[in-house]
Amino acid sequence: MATSVLCNLRLKALEPDRFNNGAIDTVDAWLYSLELYFNVNKLKFNSDHEEECAAIAAALLRGVALNWHKRLHRTGTLPTTYTNLKAQLIKHIGVLNKA
Repeated sequence: MATSVLCNLRLKALEPDRFNNGAIDTVDAWLYSLELYFNVNKLKFNSDHEEECAAIAAALLRGVALNWHKRLHRTGTLPTTYTNLKAQLIKHIGVLNKA
């Protein structure tokens, strides 16, 4: 009986780490762990969840990445979908690493 109860539970993944540095390999690993979290919690990157996934990702930004996001917000160029946020974050972090 206990087994059937456990099988019916929908377990959620732990919240992914916050992103707080500027290494491209770290942002890649962070995005991967974030996408695993989305998948476990049934948040697919389609029109139904793109904005929600972007909001979750943005809420986990810290340091330089958070300042970058705040700058985009102020200038009205903030990406509203996860796909666009991901592409712009990779582009931004890549630029930081070339300096």
